[in-house]
Amino acid sequence: MYTAMKTLLLPFVLLFALAMPDTLSYAQSDLTSVQMIEGILSERAHRDELKRINIGITTILADDRLMDQSARQLLQQSQAVLNEILNHKDGTNVEKLVEFVKWLRAQGEDQISIRDTGATTPQQQFVLDNPLAGQEVYLTSIVHWVLAEYVRIDKAGAGTSKLEGYLQLYLHFRRMVEGGDGIPNGLLFEAPDWIHSRFQQLTVDQKRQFLKDVQEAREESVLPPLPDEVPGEPRTPQEQAAYEAAYQFIVNNTPPP
Repeated sequence: MYTAMKTLLLPFVLLFALAMPDTLSYAQSDLTSVQMIEGILSERAHRDELKRINIGITTILADDRLMDQSARQLLQQSQAVLNEILNHKDGTNVEKLVEFVKWLRAQGEDQISIRDTGATTPQQQFVLDNPLAGQEVYLTSIVHWVLAEYVRIDKAGAGTSKLEGYLQLYLHFRRMVEGGDGIPNGLLFEAPDWIHSRFQQLTVDQKRQFLKDVQEAREESVLPPLPDEVPGEPRTPQEQAAYEAAYQFIVNNTPPP
């Protein structure tokens, strides 16, 4: 309910931006990841939101009530990434924003809890006054769009940090981002070797959800595309074989309910 309420409060232009179909990127499969991401980060609505978040971080860092040094370090690192994105339309370090959006959501949840009980400390009042608490929806979607292009185009070559960031979005925000349930199947296709070792580190519940979402994606893949969908590039026999082997690995290593 919390996420749904936040979404409903977003301006209409934001909702329109969040509805941007993933299939738009597939129509430009000849572009490199850098070119695709530069296009995403050039969108005016996205840039306006990134600027708003950046200004909010400056306000928070200037607040002496923020005593948590690890939070300060996270905010400073996140602002450096945002400046890199805004100044150069460069998504090289975008995965570093995943921990930041987790923090924003946690602040929003704390804000609701404090409002129910009443603030009794300066730190609790800081949370109530935090201008970015619970403001992660749009930013999370931008991070998702950028990471999705890195993984789709560069595959395992995107690097461990981006693959991990993409997985973290699934584990923590799969119901928030458009197409979040499709992330596991995408990882099986684009980074089948990487997912082998990483899958073993998931919890039992995460493994079961991961497999469930992969199976649903496989069922949907045999359906004809919708009128507004652009089919992706066909997989090579080698890619398909690697995917099927990764899928069987997931099946064999997921504990039954």
